[in-house]
Formats: sequence, C-alpha cells, structure tokens
Amino acid sequence: MTMTRTATAPISPRRRQWRSYAACVVALGLLFLGRGAWDAVEATQFALHGIVTDARVVGITIVPEGRGRMGRYARVRYVVADGKPIIATTEDRVDNLKIGDALRVSYLSTDPESVRQAADAGTLGAWSWLTLGLGLVISLTGVLWLRRLRRQPI
Repeated sequence: MTMTRTATAPISPRRRQWRSYAACVVALGLLFLGRGAWDAVEATQFALHGIVTDARVVGITIVPEGRGRMGRYARVRYVVADGKPIIATTEDRVDNLKIGDALRVSYLSTDPESVRQAADAGTLGAWSWLTLGLGLVISLTGVLWLRRLRRQPI
C-alpha cells in the first residue's frame, strides 16, 4: 500500500497577516460576548436569589464616567434577613434620589453588600443586550472572514 502526500503551499506573509487581523476580530467579539454573558448571569442571580427589602439613602456617591459625565450611585442602609444592618452602594445608577429617600432594594444572601434597586434587579439592561448583540455580530464576522481566507488565495 502506497501513500501519497500532497504538498501544501506555504502561507504567504500577507495571508498570515490577514489571518491575524481576523483572529483579533473574533477575539474582540468574544470579549463583548463575555461581558454581555457576565451581565446576564448577574441579572439571573438577582432574579432567582435576590432578597427584596426596604432601604434608606444615607449618601450619594458621584463618580466621573468620562467626557464630563458624572454617575450618581446611592449609599443605602438596609437590614439583611439575619438582622445585621448593612451600608452599601447600589450597583445601578440613581439620578433622582436624594439623602433620606426610601426605596426597595434587592441583595444576594451570598453577598449582602451587592445591592440593586428592586425594580431593576432581575432585568438585563439595554447596554447588556447591545453588548451581546455586538459580540455576536463581531464574532460571526471574524469567523466568516477566517473561513473565507482559508478558501481564497491572497
């Protein structure tokens, strides 16, 4: 039995460069998908395991968010199920609250200092959906680009 070997053409430096670009596009898409998936997992945790309680705003933290924008986050005081008082900063922005306001918050029993407003705790925001969608589009574009580079010579 004889085996025949087919010679494969060496990959040109230009083709290798384009493959590197396409691989970077796939990696960027996967980063976006990963961030969107992280947000989805956190929202699911709050939806399934979040404990809702009353809280009071005891402070406002203002954080610069770039391009002259400032994000306002509430420092809230609430009591967890075992009776221990907690003061934590909300994970979501609050633009309309002031010190002394009452609100409903949701926290995780495994991490009582991880707190969100109860109304938004188990939902996936528009930015998360956008991140997931962009990640999917960018990743698929990169994969299709890589497939095309395999078939067509440059």
